[in-house]
Amino acid sequence: MEQPTKTVPPAKPPHHLRIFLASPGDVAEERQLALQVLEQLPYDPLLRGQVTLEAVAWDKPGAGAPLLATMTPQEAIAQGLPKPSECDIVIVILWSRLGTPLPEDWRKPDGSRYRSGTEWEYEDAVQAAPQGKPKVLLYRRTEKVLLDPDESEFEEKVRQWQEVKAFFTALRQPDGSLRGGWNDYATPAEFKDALNLHLRALIQPLLSEEQAAESNAAPGGGVTTSTIDTGGGAYISGSVNIRGDFVGRDKIVTAGAGGVAVGGNVTGGAIVTGNGNVISQPQGATLEDLRALIAELGRLLPQAGLSADLKEVIEGDYQVVKKQAESDKPNGGIVKTKLKSMLELLTSSGNAAGAVEKILSIGTKAAQVAGLLFP
Repeated sequence: MEQPTKTVPPAKPPHHLRIFLASPGDVAEERQLALQVLEQLPYDPLLRGQVTLEAVAWDKPGAGAPLLATMTPQEAIAQGLPKPSECDIVIVILWSRLGTPLPEDWRKPDGSRYRSGTEWEYEDAVQAAPQGKPKVLLYRRTEKVLLDPDESEFEEKVRQWQEVKAFFTALRQPDGSLRGGWNDYATPAEFKDALNLHLRALIQPLLSEEQAAESNAAPGGGVTTSTIDTGGGAYISGSVNIRGDFVGRDKIVTAGAGGVAVGGNVTGGAIVTGNGNVISQPQGATLEDLRALIAELGRLLPQAGLSADLKEVIEGDYQVVKKQAESDKPNGGIVKTKLKSMLELLTSSGNAAGAVEKILSIGTKAAQVAGLLFP
């Protein structure tokens, strides 16, 4: 029997994200912690090999913008580094200072003056955000600011503190509703933990959207062979002409459009053609089974008693899984990855509540069904 020729596709390069770090000089510890998080996050088991992160920060070693004698710091940053609006994610950190005022010719769209470079960076980001990016994370340290009236810089420190309060006051509408949200934290260590969770919550959906887009846009190829032995399922993005046998896991029960011509005996796993036609499904599992399990997960999650940050990340994963399962053509890779992420986060939460145990049981079943449906 003629042996098939196996072609290994080139490794997919990781998705590159640029993350802008904006803050005045009073949160130096948080800036260093943020750089640590950005350096370590690509090695997270759920992200390894999928993403690279570029920190855009004036104080990053070896990557600072040159500061010329005739330029303000923000002019140097604007010319030497990508603007916040040109990045994927922007992190803004504030505590007791808003920063040094910019020159008179730096004006907001409404004509008012930018009170600091950090405010300009924040506004540059949020004005671009409605277009899809950047995602903006604003953090406020809640630790009390100690002011000494005998200190020579007392008046300037008071003025800076008032500027910070005015900045956050402006984020509220006259009726008290928020024009923009922020995340409070008490200590730098708490900030690091929150940032790590929030970045994961933002990055994973970005990767899922990219994977879905690439899957939908996958170009059709062509495979002609006498025998294909997969040992399981096969995803076929182009036309396949099989003159011999297709040997896999389950029987193909129907043929579909998309350029698949079978001339021999066929006992294969799930085949999805280039235009998304499912020719077969594994025996013993259906998409309706998966949808029912995911619906049960959605019912149980609010009862889990998780921390706010962990709940936000898991809820983000769940919404991605739910959206894919409800689709006529789910992306199996995304479903399996997100279910795995949810199970790992729930397991590491240390919460022994009965609801969590039930969620883990249902989630494990959903992952098993997804493994059968999308081998």
